Amino acid sequence: MGSYRSSDVEVHIGLRLISPDGKPVSVSATLHYSGSDPYAVHVVFHLRPNQAPAHVGPGENDDTSVASPSVPSCTAESSDAGGDISWTFSRELLADGLNAPSGHGDVRIWPWYAHGRRSVALALCSPDGYALFEAPRTVVERFLNRCYGCVSAGLEEHYIDIDASLANLLRAPDADAR
Repeated sequence: MGSYRSSDVEVHIGLRLISPDGKPVSVSATLHYSGSDPYAVHVVFHLRPNQAPAHVGPGENDDTSVASPSVPSCTAESSDAGGDISWTFSRELLADGLNAPSGHGDVRIWPWYAHGRRSVALALCSPDGYALFEAPRTVVERFLNRCYGCVSAGLEEHYIDIDASLANLLRAPDADAR
């Protein structure tokens, strides 16, 4: 393992959920990246029923960030009773989707031009349904730039703690079933 950094990047972002009737609904989300999980990007959608929706208008970026980094796989899970939903997919998938359609199946990302501004489309599919989000491109670009500042593209393998990953795997609840 190379020089390990436990740098994290987190950005709060306002997204537009595009409903079937075409009317956008504002949704708050958090993009998270950790140098200890260098291939993955985590997105948490904040869907609390009493939460005021995030507003993202033309030219607004809702970028409140804190900096503390090629397999298009993903996972989705409900993270708590408060209504947050988490998705995990590859950083490379997100980066590729800035310039061309990217992904297959559960997660697809592509450049999108809406209302005179450059955006990024994020389409998510699960057994529970389908969702299409519009994200401000400038926020996604800044997030990815910070991620690559933590772990450069092509150097991800140097930041993986194999011993810790193996220990986590061996502690997995279903490991006894094998």
